Amino acid sequence: MQLLDVACGYSGSYSNSESEEVRAATISLTVHFMAKATKGSLIARARRVGGGRRIFFSNAELIGEEGVIVATASGSFRRHNLAQDARN
Repeated sequence: MQLLDVACGYSGSYSNSESEEVRAATISLTVHFMAKATKGSLIARARRVGGGRRIFFSNAELIGEEGVIVATASGSFRRHNLAQDARN
């Protein structure tokens, strides 16, 4: 669950500016477990699927070494611009 949560959060935390530090806080996260991870590495793939300036929505898949989808997640997240939040 933590790997899916982090992948979803990072999918909406991208910034074009090197000086802008953006983080995401999880508002809600729903995970569906679909298969057993038996061995090897896991890969999380996530993408932002909507939202606005502060709140965004993201989906992710956790894929096992054999190419099997182990779990899926969807959630809502709040973006925090660290530099801007410090000024306010």
